[in-house]
Amino acid sequence: MMQAWRRLATARIILVSAWIGLATLPGMAAAQAPEEAGVSTAALSELEALATRPDIQAAFATIEAMDARNIERLIEINEIPAPPFQEAARAADFAERFRKLGFTDVLIDAVGNVVVRRAGRTGMRTLAVMAHMDTVFPADTDVTVRREGDVFHAPGIGDNARGLVALLSLAEVMEAHAIETDADILFIGGVGEEGLGDLRGVRHLFREGAPEIDSFIAIDGGAESRIVTQAVGSHRY
Repeated sequence: MMQAWRRLATARIILVSAWIGLATLPGMAAAQAPEEAGVSTAALSELEALATRPDIQAAFATIEAMDARNIERLIEINEIPAPPFQEAARAADFAERFRKLGFTDVLIDAVGNVVVRRAGRTGMRTLAVMAHMDTVFPADTDVTVRREGDVFHAPGIGDNARGLVALLSLAEVMEAHAIETDADILFIGGVGEEGLGDLRGVRHLFREGAPEIDSFIAIDGGAESRIVTQAVGSHRY
C-alpha cells in the first residue's frame, strides 16, 4: 500500500539529492539527529547551502509538479511483474524509460541490472544510486494497482516500485536543470534483492561490474525520514 505519494517521494528525492551533492557524508545513523551521529558542522553547512541553491530549489519544484506523472509511472512499473529471477521485462521497460529521458549510456548487464551512467565533471569518483526492480512475490501474483483516493494498493508498490520512480525522477530533474556533479553517477535498477536472489545484482556490481564504485546509495523502504549509513549484512539460508 502506498499513501501520500507526493510527500513521501519528494522527501526521499530531496535526501538523495543532498547526498549526491556531497558525494560522501560521514556516518549519520538512523533515528539520530545529525549532531548525535557525528556529522560534522561543515557537512551540515554544506547540506544547507546545497538545499538553498537556486538550481536545486528549481529541481524540487519540478519534482512537486511531476506528481501526476509519477503516479502514472508508479502504476505502470508496478504492473510489470518482476518476481525473483524474472526481472527481464521490467528491466527492459526501465532501461527504455531512461533512454526516453535522453540518456545514451544505458545497458543491461550480465545479471540483468539496468546501469545508466551520467558523467561528472572530473569522473575521479563513481557514485551508484540504486533501486531494486525485483519483488518478493511469486510469478502468479496479481500486481494490478487498485486506487482508493490517495491510497494505492498492490503487491510491490512500496517495495520497490516507488524506489524506481524516485530514481527516474532524480535522474530526470538533474538533467532538466543541468545539475552537475564532480563524480560520475550510476543510476541502477538492481536485480536479486529479495529472498533467494541473494543480492546477486549488487554482488555483481562490486565483483565484476565496472567501473569501481566509491559510494553507494540504495533507495528502498517506506520511511522517508530515515537514512541508514551503517553496513547492512545479509545471510540467506
